[in-house]
Amino acid sequence: MVLLSNGCALKSIAARREIANSSGNGTTWIAALKRPSSSKIYWHFANTATPETPCFLIVGVEEVATGYRVVGVADEPRSERIAQILAEYTMPPVQVQYGRCKDDQGVVSVVTVRASDARPHWVSRDIGGVHRDTVYLRRDKIVGVASMSEIEAMMLQKQARLGLGRLIETALSDAPIQTGFVSLPRQSHWRATARITNGTAEPISGVSATFDVRLPAQPQVFYRRSVLVDATLAASESREIEIDLDKESIFIGTERASLRTRVDQGWVDLTLHVQYRDREGFIKAIESKAKVSG
Repeated sequence: MVLLSNGCALKSIAARREIANSSGNGTTWIAALKRPSSSKIYWHFANTATPETPCFLIVGVEEVATGYRVVGVADEPRSERIAQILAEYTMPPVQVQYGRCKDDQGVVSVVTVRASDARPHWVSRDIGGVHRDTVYLRRDKIVGVASMSEIEAMMLQKQARLGLGRLIETALSDAPIQTGFVSLPRQSHWRATARITNGTAEPISGVSATFDVRLPAQPQVFYRRSVLVDATLAASESREIEIDLDKESIFIGTERASLRTRVDQGWVDLTLHVQYRDREGFIKAIESKAKVSG
């Protein structure tokens, strides 16, 4: 166990853990992940963690003859950025938590990978020393590519949890994300509400949503608001998002005007754009439209 001077302990007892080795006066977190010796760690964690024993990826510590020493992490990213990067390279996405420990020697990053009901997880893009469509697994102290029989065993476990019908539906779904408006602006209130639903038995990452507002009678009026960025929807999760036209304003030339005032002058076209990552790691886009009388 590595114990920092402020009492923060890096959990390496009774838990699987790996060190993403660094050198010099610190390492960037992204560089550590892309290093071949480190990059396989995360993906085997995704298939190895159990409910009783989560896995820990430690960045900013290097192994020495007497154990480990802190070298610190340079350019420490936000936790949201870490989750986004890992989601971009993993299908289905994995639940992770980011923590940090700090003392006079520097900052150490700890990424906790917890047990997943969506196993097997595979690499969706080449990165560092790992390759797309590869499933990694840990056997004792050795990390390697999962065999067909090991992948089959994970699929059978998944089938037992979800049911065969649900599993086939998820694998063959052409529209894993369903979206649409559930409430439109009216005279009593000028809010539009839409719902985004993950219709599969696996988490879906990279979910972003944007509202567009257009006035057909006033082509110069166009308004766009981003309401969701790179979210991950859990299996069967629904999320509602909204735009309140009473609170939005626009610029026409150099003049600022209330969007509601413009809306009152005629019909309004509302468009919801939704992006997400499919099971192959490709970014897909869908949209929903609605028309409202001003």
